[in-house]
Amino acid sequence: MQVLREVEVRIEGKTSRLKALFDSGSSLTVMGYERLREAFGEVNVKHLVKPREVALLNGQKLIIDGYIDSLILIDEYL
Repeated sequence: MQVLREVEVRIEGKTSRLKALFDSGSSLTVMGYERLREAFGEVNVKHLVKPREVALLNGQKLIIDGYIDSLILIDEYL
């Protein structure tokens, strides 16, 4: 199932309201570096020891080389 929702995302004490597409079969959430900087400014990106290739819902493949810790709230629920 896919759901498009407006959510509140919190990263390093900064909060932004964003539209998010959820896929019930997904094992991760993806946001590009440019969009991350637009919404939150400079944040501490932790780099993976080894980059991983993932496939998006539309079949596009991406290389994931880092991650951040975040909270995603939907209707004020974690």
